[in-house]
Amino acid sequence: MHGFVDKGEGAQMPSAIATSEAIVALSCLEWGVKSSLREYVRGLDDGRIEWDAPATEARFPCMRVGREADPDAYVFVADGAVRYFAHGGLMDITLRDITVRVVGDVLTVSVAEQHRAGSIVIAEQDGVERRIADRELVITGDAPRLTSRGVALLGSVYPRGTELDPLRIVIAR
Repeated sequence: MHGFVDKGEGAQMPSAIATSEAIVALSCLEWGVKSSLREYVRGLDDGRIEWDAPATEARFPCMRVGREADPDAYVFVADGAVRYFAHGGLMDITLRDITVRVVGDVLTVSVAEQHRAGSIVIAEQDGVERRIADRELVITGDAPRLTSRGVALLGSVYPRGTELDPLRIVIAR
């Protein structure tokens, strides 16, 4: 299939970051970030969670899906953003440009820095195994865990190493 490379055992992974628009349009990242954070924000009188289009509740369409220079590295760049707002603005966290990289058996999640150019890695997952099943990139292993930069981004509420929600990547085939 155009835009994919066979990775053996019937698994196919994107072969280039700049894949066809049709493949990207059908691919998405499904990730709720942290269920306890969502519950906390929704439980506050002024708490709200805003999903910037084209993202919807825990579903981010992918802008780019593909491989990097390393033949064992894959990248999924999500479109849209999620914003957690509460306490009259004392909590104001936005996650945008969410990028999931899988290099070998390590997965990282990075987001755009809030008030600077660049991105930060907010979560890591070691020992991942990946396979394709029913248009889904199945990632097994522990859930992604907060890095020190992720702790700071989420207001130091959760300690380093806290498990985040599992993520799911659906790819077009």
